[in-house]
Amino acid sequence: MRKNNLLFSLVLIFIISCSNAKEAEGYIYASDTEAFMSNAKIIYDNNSLTIRYPKYNCMNVKYNTENFSPKELPIVCKELNELLQDRNISFPKKECVDKYTLKGDKIFLINSKYPCYGFSKDLNQIIKSKNNNIQQIQFQTKFGLFQGEF
Repeated sequence: MRKNNLLFSLVLIFIISCSNAKEAEGYIYASDTEAFMSNAKIIYDNNSLTIRYPKYNCMNVKYNTENFSPKELPIVCKELNELLQDRNISFPKKECVDKYTLKGDKIFLINSKYPCYGFSKDLNQIIKSKNNNIQQIQFQTKFGLFQGEF
Protein backbone atom coordinates (compact mmCIF):
# COMPACT_ATOMS: atom_id res chain seq x y z
CA MET A 1 0.00 0.00 0.00
CA ARG A 2 2.78 2.40 0.91
CA LYS A 3 4.54 1.65 -2.37
CA ASN A 4 1.37 2.52 -4.34
CA ASN A 5 1.00 5.84 -2.52
CA LEU A 6 4.61 6.73 -3.28
CA LEU A 7 4.18 5.84 -6.96
CA PHE A 8 0.93 7.85 -7.16
CA SER A 9 2.66 10.86 -5.53
CA LEU A 10 5.57 10.70 -7.96
CA VAL A 11 3.25 10.48 -10.98
CA LEU A 12 1.18 13.41 -9.69
CA ILE A 13 4.30 15.54 -9.12
CA PHE A 14 5.52 14.69 -12.63
CA ILE A 15 2.18 15.66 -14.21
CA ILE A 16 1.99 18.94 -12.30
CA SER A 17 5.59 19.89 -13.02
CA CYS A 18 5.28 19.07 -16.75
CA SER A 19 2.11 21.09 -17.18
CA ASN A 20 2.45 24.31 -19.18
CA ALA A 21 -0.87 25.63 -17.91
CA LYS A 22 -1.05 29.27 -16.92
CA GLU A 23 -3.65 31.05 -14.80
CA ALA A 24 -5.00 34.59 -14.76
CA GLU A 25 -7.84 36.48 -13.11
CA GLY A 26 -9.91 39.21 -14.69
CA TYR A 27 -13.38 40.38 -15.68
CA ILE A 28 -16.07 39.72 -18.27
CA TYR A 29 -18.12 42.63 -19.62
CA ALA A 30 -20.31 43.78 -22.48
CA SER A 31 -18.56 46.41 -24.57
CA ASP A 32 -21.53 48.77 -24.36
CA THR A 33 -22.19 48.74 -20.59
CA GLU A 34 -20.65 50.56 -17.65
CA ALA A 35 -20.79 47.72 -15.14
CA PHE A 36 -18.79 44.53 -15.58
CA MET A 37 -20.72 41.25 -15.55
CA SER A 38 -18.42 38.89 -13.72
CA ASN A 39 -15.09 38.17 -12.17
CA ALA A 40 -13.44 35.32 -14.06
CA LYS A 41 -10.45 33.03 -13.68
CA ILE A 42 -8.83 31.38 -16.69
CA ILE A 43 -6.54 28.39 -16.92
CA TYR A 44 -4.96 27.80 -20.31
CA ASP A 45 -2.23 26.20 -22.36
CA ASN A 46 -1.68 25.87 -26.11
CA ASN A 47 -4.53 23.36 -26.53
CA SER A 48 -7.22 24.38 -24.04
CA LEU A 49 -8.86 27.22 -22.19
CA THR A 50 -11.00 26.94 -19.08
CA ILE A 51 -13.00 29.91 -17.78
CA ARG A 52 -14.33 29.70 -14.22
CA TYR A 53 -17.15 32.09 -13.30
CA PRO A 54 -18.66 32.67 -9.85
CA LYS A 55 -22.44 32.84 -9.41
CA TYR A 56 -23.68 35.88 -11.34
CA ASN A 57 -23.99 38.96 -9.14
CA CYS A 58 -23.07 42.33 -10.59
CA MET A 59 -22.89 43.77 -7.06
CA ASN A 60 -19.97 41.43 -6.19
CA VAL A 61 -17.71 42.13 -9.17
CA LYS A 62 -14.49 43.65 -7.85
CA TYR A 63 -14.21 46.15 -10.73
CA ASN A 64 -17.73 47.42 -10.01
CA THR A 65 -17.22 47.78 -6.26
CA GLU A 66 -13.97 49.70 -6.87
CA ASN A 67 -15.31 52.01 -9.59
CA PHE A 68 -18.85 52.86 -8.50
CA SER A 69 -20.06 54.46 -5.29
CA PRO A 70 -22.44 52.49 -3.06
CA LYS A 71 -25.19 54.75 -4.42
CA GLU A 72 -24.27 54.22 -8.11
CA LEU A 73 -23.64 50.46 -7.94
CA PRO A 74 -27.30 49.31 -7.67
CA ILE A 75 -28.26 51.60 -10.55
CA VAL A 76 -25.57 50.40 -12.99
CA CYS A 77 -26.19 46.76 -12.00
CA LYS A 78 -29.92 47.16 -12.61
CA GLU A 79 -29.16 48.59 -16.08
CA LEU A 80 -26.83 45.65 -16.80
CA ASN A 81 -29.40 43.09 -15.63
CA GLU A 82 -32.07 44.66 -17.85
CA LEU A 83 -29.72 44.65 -20.83
CA LEU A 84 -28.96 40.95 -20.34
CA GLN A 85 -32.67 40.16 -20.07
CA ASP A 86 -33.48 42.24 -23.17
CA ARG A 87 -30.83 40.35 -25.12
CA ASN A 88 -32.00 37.02 -23.69
CA ILE A 89 -28.51 36.29 -22.33
CA SER A 90 -28.47 33.57 -19.70
CA PHE A 91 -25.98 33.74 -16.84
CA PRO A 92 -24.73 31.36 -14.13
CA LYS A 93 -26.95 30.88 -11.11
CA LYS A 94 -24.05 29.14 -9.33
CA GLU A 95 -20.31 28.74 -9.92
CA CYS A 96 -19.82 27.59 -13.50
CA VAL A 97 -17.02 26.47 -15.82
CA ASP A 98 -16.74 26.75 -19.61
CA LYS A 99 -14.08 24.58 -21.26
CA TYR A 100 -12.70 25.12 -24.75
CA THR A 101 -10.41 23.16 -27.04
CA LEU A 102 -8.00 25.27 -29.12
CA LYS A 103 -6.91 23.95 -32.52
CA GLY A 104 -4.93 26.54 -34.43
CA ASP A 105 -7.23 29.54 -34.92
CA LYS A 106 -10.34 27.47 -34.16
CA ILE A 107 -12.02 27.56 -30.73
CA PHE A 108 -14.48 24.84 -29.70
CA LEU A 109 -16.70 24.98 -26.61
CA ILE A 110 -16.59 21.51 -25.04
CA ASN A 111 -19.56 21.89 -22.68
CA SER A 112 -21.82 23.42 -25.35
CA LYS A 113 -24.94 21.72 -23.98
CA TYR A 114 -24.70 23.72 -20.72
CA PRO A 115 -22.66 26.90 -21.30
CA CYS A 116 -22.27 29.35 -18.41
CA TYR A 117 -23.40 32.44 -20.32
CA GLY A 118 -25.65 32.75 -23.34
CA PHE A 119 -22.65 34.06 -25.30
CA SER A 120 -20.16 31.35 -24.22
CA LYS A 121 -20.49 29.56 -27.55
CA ASP A 122 -19.55 32.78 -29.38
CA LEU A 123 -15.91 32.96 -28.19
CA ASN A 124 -14.12 33.84 -31.41
CA GLN A 125 -10.86 35.54 -30.51
CA ILE A 126 -8.06 35.16 -27.97
CA ILE A 127 -5.55 37.99 -27.78
CA LYS A 128 -2.16 37.18 -26.25
CA SER A 129 0.77 39.29 -25.13
CA LYS A 130 4.30 38.94 -26.51
CA ASN A 131 5.12 36.42 -23.77
CA ASN A 132 2.09 34.30 -24.78
CA ASN A 133 -0.15 35.25 -21.85
CA ILE A 134 -3.84 35.74 -22.56
CA GLN A 135 -4.74 39.42 -22.23
CA GLN A 136 -8.21 39.43 -23.72
CA ILE A 137 -10.91 37.12 -25.02
CA GLN A 138 -13.78 38.23 -27.24
CA PHE A 139 -17.25 36.84 -27.76
CA GLN A 140 -18.87 38.29 -30.90
CA THR A 141 -22.65 37.83 -30.71
CA LYS A 142 -25.57 39.09 -32.72
CA PHE A 143 -26.18 41.53 -29.81
CA GLY A 144 -22.67 42.94 -29.78
CA LEU A 145 -19.26 42.31 -28.34
CA PHE A 146 -18.60 40.72 -24.93
CA GLN A 147 -15.02 40.72 -23.67
CA GLY A 148 -12.81 39.38 -20.96
CA GLU A 149 -9.67 41.14 -19.77
CA PHE A 150 -6.94 39.41 -17.80
